[in-house]
Amino acid sequence: QLPILTMPDDDITHPIPDLTGYITEGQIVLSRALHRNGIYPPINPLPSLSRLMNDGIGPGRTRADHANVKDQLFASYANGVDLRRFASLRRARSLGRGRYRLAGVVVFAVGLVLLRKGVDVFCEVARRFPELTFVWFGRIHRAVKPETLRVIEEAPPNVRFPGYVENVTEAYAAGDVFLFPSAVENEGIAVLEAAAAGQPLVLRDAECFAGRFVDNVNCLMAADPDGLSERLARLVGSPELRAHLGAQARRFAEAHSIEVVGRRLRDLYARVI
Repeated sequence: QLPILTMPDDDITHPIPDLTGYITEGQIVLSRALHRNGIYPPINPLPSLSRLMNDGIGPGRTRADHANVKDQLFASYANGVDLRRFASLRRARSLGRGRYRLAGVVVFAVGLVLLRKGVDVFCEVARRFPELTFVWFGRIHRAVKPETLRVIEEAPPNVRFPGYVENVTEAYAAGDVFLFPSAVENEGIAVLEAAAAGQPLVLRDAECFAGRFVDNVNCLMAADPDGLSERLARLVGSPELRAHLGAQARRFAEAHSIEVVGRRLRDLYARVI
């Protein structure tokens, strides 16, 4: 049997698929956007994961290099950003700061408001900087866990949750420091988009960012609120450091543009076939 599950707004982060176990040991995610573009089958490779896959591939089962090819393909799919969306940020910044009434140095994050993305750590860091504005751009799901709602309700007054953002480029342009304390990410596309916008990055020192982001090179990293607060204080007090790390983040994004990723995929498919 193959269970088929659909969710409102195609939201696979909803508690129902999370709690039913459908995503525990493997899933195939179909993309409505791919279907509308005439791609068949419209399988989205990024969230289509299985922890049991490694037991069924390799020598004697599929092909000896199956795991290696899978890792390369997944890495290529996962790390691509459309730089054209961030080509003209001056107007987007003006519109975004006006729309959300922002002034001064703004610390921000983009993504669903979830504990696993570190919204509690985000608020904890904000408590230590009452003079700054912190904004988490992203939807608060109506079925969010009570613990997350409690964090939102008890957030300090300098933290804002504007909810769903129609033009996310404005959100990326309106801020000054991207603080993303998530410890569990797949492709981390929000970080890549912030980098494409030339924002200095402050990230949690977590395994999901290892090998791509390096402390004091293309970002600042720390493992806990104390360390994140120290890194943030350095950035807030130094426009030069913000500019330097923002430029380094942009270079990282340019190395992971969809054009570069496309060429990498083409070469990889050529070797495999």
